[in-house]
Amino acid sequence: METASADSQPYIQHQGGPKSFLNIVDQSTLTFPDVGRNARYISVGNLSVNNQAFIFLIDYTHRKRFKSWGTARCVEGHAAPLAGLVDPTCHATPARTIVFSIAAWNLNCTPHITPRFTTNGCIGAEWVE
Repeated sequence: METASADSQPYIQHQGGPKSFLNIVDQSTLTFPDVGRNARYISVGNLSVNNQAFIFLIDYTHRKRFKSWGTARCVEGHAAPLAGLVDPTCHATPARTIVFSIAAWNLNCTPHITPRFTTNGCIGAEWVE
């Protein structure tokens, strides 16, 4: 996810997780847990002064990229939004929910996506944090 400060300085932070960490609420809304991985809270701070955000998703296995522009907000102190997002196998505890409203999106062409392989030769290894 990319955010920007009040004076438009961009910041990109990896927000990945297990396959089910991204929740599709409806045609224009995504939610995902924020676990504060680096404890710097730059994305959260940026969203408090500038709600414009960008999400970039890449599927190496199927060689597809999804770019999405929109707005994002943090929902804190509400157990309900987090309830469906918490993965019991994940070792991190979500601190808040990020709610992303899609304004525009685009799919990229596959020829420019280099397949990634794990050390055992499998395509599309998942990140584990």
